[in-house]
Amino acid sequence: MTTNKTKINELRDFNAIAFHLGLESYGPKAIQLPTYQDIGNAIFTRPDNTQNGILDTHGSIANRLETMTWDDTIDKPIACLQKMPFVTVNTKSNKLLTTSLHEPHRLNSPYIFKSEFPDHETFEKTFGKRLKATDGDRVKMAKLFAEVDPMSLIHGTFMSYSKEFEVRGGGAKITAALSGFAEATNIQAVEYGTQKSDRINAKQEEKKTSKEGFGTFQTSATLWSPESIDAYFHLDIDLLRSYQLGENFVGWAIAISLLKILRFIDRGLRLRSHCILQPKLTESGEIDLAFRLPLKARGNYFELGFPDEKALATIVTDLTERLVESTTFGEAIVLADAVTNKK
Repeated sequence: MTTNKTKINELRDFNAIAFHLGLESYGPKAIQLPTYQDIGNAIFTRPDNTQNGILDTHGSIANRLETMTWDDTIDKPIACLQKMPFVTVNTKSNKLLTTSLHEPHRLNSPYIFKSEFPDHETFEKTFGKRLKATDGDRVKMAKLFAEVDPMSLIHGTFMSYSKEFEVRGGGAKITAALSGFAEATNIQAVEYGTQKSDRINAKQEEKKTSKEGFGTFQTSATLWSPESIDAYFHLDIDLLRSYQLGENFVGWAIAISLLKILRFIDRGLRLRSHCILQPKLTESGEIDLAFRLPLKARGNYFELGFPDEKALATIVTDLTERLVESTTFGEAIVLADAVTNKK
């Protein structure tokens, strides 16, 4: 029988892992697509004339996956990652303002790079010096990011907002190793209306309009009925291996990526108020999650099971400790807010 650790070791031999997750609406069959400024819903027509809708973009899925390793009840990472380095910014009264695990651009956030170390030098200057010293060498940059904020090597970052972060070739860029997206297939519009009732004064009065919230008024909205809902994930193991940070790092990156996906399936499928999803079940009653590994130098695929959430957390804990001991992971950085001046 193959152990959980052996399975993770086996995954390192492959260049990538691809996932397909079948989903369905929990409750009403009509779902809400995201609405974007200027274009509305992102709807496209496939060559077979099927109308599909983008349910969640790569960027949105990345944001959701990142939240899966933070425990809001204690304002800390989940237990298996509490020794992992990342950057924290605290207010004047030492309350948490933000972290590199929360910011959309990770270390490339002004709330982080404008904040200060105890000696009052900004993170921008301190990190910028070390970044420039890499001279744009991607392996050296990866080593620096692993020491300061290793999750940047999972989700990627682009250090472009400050001249201090410029290296040869422009802003320092780390490509996302873990990505995903979700779409709804063969969607049909469901038009409906809503009414806001004013129980105090249902009539419109002069200078009091629905724009300010007075009176009773109606509005229309659109939901979408899909034939199927699918989410896809991809982990680029070749990219992780190319950083030359060692087998412990590659194993850690695989395990934490799988853990994020499993926690997303269990906890992250409320995409918006009218789009609450659940995993679709196969005829045998199992979650419809296909896990595929491309074989090197071949075009065929095969399926292989992987550890459950508890086993993955154990692997992550063990490998995080090893990476800290080997100094691949550095110490957590705590900065003082120099942007908002919040207490």
